Amino acid sequence: MVVLDEADRLLDDAFAEEIKSIIDLLPKPRQTIFFSATFPEAISELSQKYQNNPVRINIKDTDENKLKIDQFVYAAEKPEKIDTLMLILKQHPSKCTLIFCRTKAAVDQIGERLRQEKITSAILHADLKQPDRDSATNAFRKGQIQVLVATDVAARGIDIDILQLVINFDLPSSVEIYIHRIGRTGRAGRNGLAVSMATATEYETELVQQIETATGVKMIRRQVEKHC
Repeated sequence: MVVLDEADRLLDDAFAEEIKSIIDLLPKPRQTIFFSATFPEAISELSQKYQNNPVRINIKDTDENKLKIDQFVYAAEKPEKIDTLMLILKQHPSKCTLIFCRTKAAVDQIGERLRQEKITSAILHADLKQPDRDSATNAFRKGQIQVLVATDVAARGIDIDILQLVINFDLPSSVEIYIHRIGRTGRAGRNGLAVSMATATEYETELVQQIETATGVKMIRRQVEKHC
């Protein structure tokens, strides 16, 4: 039996060739199961290649499993983006916050700023050694740190019961990744909060609209309160 959780990511980006190489070496008589919160076209193609007579099972939304996440978007231009983030953290106080960034450099910069602000925090990205990554996630899970700053790859699969707030410091590259990110909060019927920071560029303006169309939720537009 072969089980791939977070299959859309394991079969994409940096992991794809390694995963495919492993699957190609496995016995042909087997059961192969893919789990994914989203189902892009690439998954459908790989399903036909690696699964035998696959059956697609969709979990329907119910009152019990429907995401209960309030979604906000703040205008944030790059020169003042980290300053804006600090104001957002004050405007939406949370004991457990996960901040997503696209790059390791941004993770490092925000981590340093949080240290300067004396906010208990940790960083998580692919350049860290595995023991350091485990230490950061364990401390976050136990509530020993208030903020975890991470890239998408590093934070994949994190399940924190007490997570109250997800912040997209950088908008993700796709709607699917956005859904995965905000799905870290508001789990198992709990209420959650997701805040995205968007520049005024045409690309990010259109991406926000695409996210709203895909999720069926209109993000609440907000401005930071300078006096926070």
